[in-house]
Formats: sequence, C-alpha cells, structure tokens
Amino acid sequence: MKQNKLTVFHLRVEKNNRIHIGGTLSMPAEAPDGAYHVEVTAGDCQTEIKYGGYLKPPTEDGFSAERKQFVDVFLNPPSCKQFHVSFRIVDAEGKTDSCSLSFDTRAPLSEKTASAYFRQAGWLFRSEPPSGFSVRRASWFRHIGAELRYDAWLLLKQPSRRAKACIPIRWLTFLLRPVIQKRRIWLVMDRFLRADDNGLALFRYLMDHRMEFGCHPVFVLDRDSPEWQEAHQIGPVLPYTKVLFRFANLVAEWTIGSHYHNPISRPLAAVPDGYRGLANDHRFAFLQHGIIKDDMSMYLNREQLDCDIFVTTSERELESIARAPSYGFFRETLVLTGMPRHDRLDDHREKLITFMPTWRRALCSGFNPKTGDTMPDESLEKSPYFIHLRSAVSSPKLLAAAERLGYTIQFLPHPVFIPYANRFQFDPRVRLLSGNIRYGDIYARSSICITDFSSAIFDFAWMKKCVVYYQPDPDQHYVPGYFAYERDGFGPVTHSADELTDCLIDLMERGCPMDEPYLTRAKEFFAFHDQNNCHRVTEAILAASNKR
Repeated sequence: MKQNKLTVFHLRVEKNNRIHIGGTLSMPAEAPDGAYHVEVTAGDCQTEIKYGGYLKPPTEDGFSAERKQFVDVFLNPPSCKQFHVSFRIVDAEGKTDSCSLSFDTRAPLSEKTASAYFRQAGWLFRSEPPSGFSVRRASWFRHIGAELRYDAWLLLKQPSRRAKACIPIRWLTFLLRPVIQKRRIWLVMDRFLRADDNGLALFRYLMDHRMEFGCHPVFVLDRDSPEWQEAHQIGPVLPYTKVLFRFANLVAEWTIGSHYHNPISRPLAAVPDGYRGLANDHRFAFLQHGIIKDDMSMYLNREQLDCDIFVTTSERELESIARAPSYGFFRETLVLTGMPRHDRLDDHREKLITFMPTWRRALCSGFNPKTGDTMPDESLEKSPYFIHLRSAVSSPKLLAAAERLGYTIQFLPHPVFIPYANRFQFDPRVRLLSGNIRYGDIYARSSICITDFSSAIFDFAWMKKCVVYYQPDPDQHYVPGYFAYERDGFGPVTHSADELTDCLIDLMERGCPMDEPYLTRAKEFFAFHDQNNCHRVTEAILAASNKR
C-alpha cells in the first residue's frame, strides 16, 4: 500500500474535555471515494471519527496529483493521567499501513521534533513523530520544562533566525497572557491599509456596547491608512506591524476580520516554529466582505480557513456552504446574522451611474508587496474583458443620453485593480474612481450600479436600488454556485454594449426604479432587512466563546 499522509490543521480541547483533531487525509489522485480510512489508537479514550468531503483542487484544469478528504477525530479522555495517540491507514481491502502524520503551520504541534508541545485545559500535548503524540495531565512544572526543551531545540537545531528570535516573545507571552486574557481583547479589522468594511462597522457597534458585552475591542490598522483618524476617533487602534499583530494574536481572545488572507487569519503561520503551540486558545471570526454566490470551495475551505465563526447573510448562502462537502465547515460554525456594514447603509441617491466590475484571475500575475493583492499583467488592455468594458463605458449613445438627462457615468475598478486605475482611462466624460473610495458612499449616492459578476452588487440590492448586469463573456473566474443571474438576479442581464446602453437609457428616463420581479427577489433573498446585524454577530461570537 502506498503510504498516505494525515495533515492536522486543528487540534484543540473543546467543552466537556473533548479533544478535537481536524485534518485532511491525502491519497492518490486515482483513489475512489471511501478507498481509505483512519484507524486511531488512543488508550482507553472513547473515539469518534467523522469523514467529510473531498477538497476541490485549486487548479485551472481541476487536476491534482493527490486527493484530500476532511477527517475529524474526537477523543473523550479517560480518567488516567497519560495516554498516547497514534494513527494508521486502512484501505478498502482491510490492509493497514503506517500513517505519516504532519502538522499544518497553524497546528500547535510539529512532526519536526519531539520537543513541540502545547498546554490547554489542564492537558499537556507533546509530539511523538512520525505518527502520533502524547497527552498527559499538565502542571506548571511540566509546562516550564516543556518550554525549556522546545527553546533548546529552537536554539540548537532550528536554522531560522526568525524562529530563534521568538524565544523572548514566547516567555513574555507565558508571563503576561494570564493577566491580559482576563480583559477579553477582541482584535477587529478589515484590510491592513483600509477600514471601510464589515470590520469597522462592527467596531463602532462594539465600542458603543463594550460594557454590555464585557469585551475590549481594538481595531488593527496601518498608520498610513486613510481611515486611521476615523478609526482612532471611534476607539483604540493597534498600529499594524507584523510583530505587534502577531503578539496581539497570542494574548487576544478573538480576531474578527472581513478578509481571510493568511496575514490576517493566520499571522503566526509566517514563523510557525517560533510561535508553535502558543495560540491554541485564540479564535477567528470571519465576517466576509461579500456574499458567496459561486462555488468558492477551492479557495475558501476549512483547510485554508479554520475559523470559529463564519458570517452569512442569506439562508441560500448558508445552505450552499453547509451542504457542499468540499467546503468542510461544520454547520454550527456558520451563523446567519447579516453583514455588519448593512446596518450603516444609507440612501442619498444622486444622478450617478456606477460601473463596478469584478476582476479576472487569469489577467493577474505576481503580488503587490504592500497590499498582498495580485497585480494585473501586461495583457490587461488587450483582453476581451478590458475591450468589452471600454466599449460599454465609452458608448457615445450612452454618454450623450446621460448628459441630456443630467446623469454622470463613473467607473470603479475592483480593489485589486485600483492601484492601477490609470490603465482604465476610457473617456474624459467618464469619472474614474480610485484612491480612497468608500464603498458605502458609492452605494448611497448611485442610482444605478452595473456589474458583471461582482458580489458587491448585493449591498445595492439590499437597499432595493437599480441593478444591471453586463455579461458579454462567460464567468471564468469562479465555478457557478446556487445563484443563476437570469433566474435570481436583481436586475436585467445584458450581453452586449448596445443592449446595455438601451437598458440604461430606458431606466434613466424612468427615474431608475427597481422593477419587478427584481424587487421581490431582493426582499426574499436577504434574511434580515433591519439594522441589527452587528448585534447578531456579537451574540454569535459570545455564544461561541461560551462553548469552550
């Protein structure tokens, strides 16, 4: 039997002293469903194993050299003081083989050394490479001894200078965390350089109700952000630096963010051995920055984002994630609360028509070192995507009608493209939006929003304002999900620049109403139409805290 690998990304003691081990079982690409399963030896522990779905490979052709299946093991420890946990693989014919156990950069243990350890809920865990770990009752004496052994390994065996430099931080965390954790610090954020999303909206609410909920919210933001002064006026702001943010993750109870990129959701993974085993009590709440309508499981799954709270806005959105095995999330992780930023949406419409298309992964290469976003490559202006946009936005017939009826056409590139907005100069009569744009202002002031496939349009639909889709080419960005534009969309779907122009002129002449059946669709899609989303999100976070 070809040896398979179990990669652990989640290892935590949960409520009622139950140990939860979550990971993925890797197997050959040609292996059929159910070809392999895991056999666990854990002393006298009561053992429960749950098998989830298979991950979809994030490749353009859908091909991968291996298959991965979600596996969750639950152990109910006996009254004994010590036991060992080991894994073996069993194939469809009943043949057993050893299991290569590895640990993700987020996991508290490591297959590199038997010195790796972590302490939680009165238990001390230690690695036992290559296929298991030990669990024993913890004491301060054993904890200090385990830390000294691990520090010696970092000094003598670990080549990374960055990992060695973490030793003082480990001891500082060891000494200060028991005191700081009593303050229940909640780190809230959007992007490092911007604060105009669900994070800032929730931060406002938390600052107004922090005494009621007994938490201490702190917003995380780069000093160079245009929203720095605004956030600072709301409440305490932690200036973002990598070292400060990593230390804050070691002592805070929650990180609550609208984005799931690794520097936000798993900052300690950048130096995994340096911080190994220190942050297992920390939790992450994912607020999202858009509503999921496509199949995002290739990029947004539990292996990539092992969050404790996953905010959703629609029952259809929640069910699409819960019922798709390839996401791997437990249903109790998904909460139906609505987006915090919807609590602050206002309608101050003017005669503005806004184009806001999404981006194209195929037109990007490399990463912006400042923002962490991908960068457009040299082929952008020659692509059908760009040519179709230019044809629609620069339509002489549309621009003449807008001038006659008193409307202004404006174009907002996707955030990935905003640093390169000068490449979208279509016509001098079209206002190009770039720089410090606030999406809330766009939604408030625009009378019509046009997009191809962007989920940002859902905010506009929530406000029951006029939406138009411009889709001259098929969506090759994401795999289609539960949302079909012709059946579920919040406005007419157009496929050519001429069709879009005629549609927009008709709407401008009629005052830009949201016609039926689009108005009914908007009312039925969203679970909530009030301003209590922040409250529901906070209640969900508190409920998750109490389950520990």
